[in-house]
Amino acid sequence: MSNQNTDIFAAMQTGEPYKTYKKVILGKVFLRVLDPFDDKQIGIHLVGNPKRNDEGCFFYTWDDKQDVFLKRMNKAHFKNGTIIETELKPKKSDQNEKLYSDYTEEDIEEIVKAKFFKLKEVLEDAESEAFVYRILTKAEELERPEATMDAIRNRLSDIQSWEVAEDVNTN
Repeated sequence: MSNQNTDIFAAMQTGEPYKTYKKVILGKVFLRVLDPFDDKQIGIHLVGNPKRNDEGCFFYTWDDKQDVFLKRMNKAHFKNGTIIETELKPKKSDQNEKLYSDYTEEDIEEIVKAKFFKLKEVLEDAESEAFVYRILTKAEELERPEATMDAIRNRLSDIQSWEVAEDVNTN
């Protein structure tokens, strides 16, 4: 391993990148980047919700060479503001965070029967299409009001649009 690669590896371990970039749109963003270890061009997708600072919204460069390559190969993203340089750090996922698969049918029913604002809060935090679909199915079973159904359907539609939207880099 060369000295430069050793330095990059050390920086990756301490978590201190040369520069940090963030996507600012909800859809996927494709970037052409330089692999830090073998200096080959690779493609990556940035995903996630930038308003929540999800980990997948960020890209790190570890040295000047990678940084220059990123800017040259992704000019369109920088020109239209899809990618910005930032000082922000991604949110760390909570070790005790409840998984969507941990929700029982009773938990889902409790969410659906809760006050509207509590339901909206759960929906805003939800990022799994399957989880929101479970909520929708339970709400239909319980014949919840139309406002509740609309809120759930809108959130499901938002999540599905993340999966479909893909930004293609056009240099």
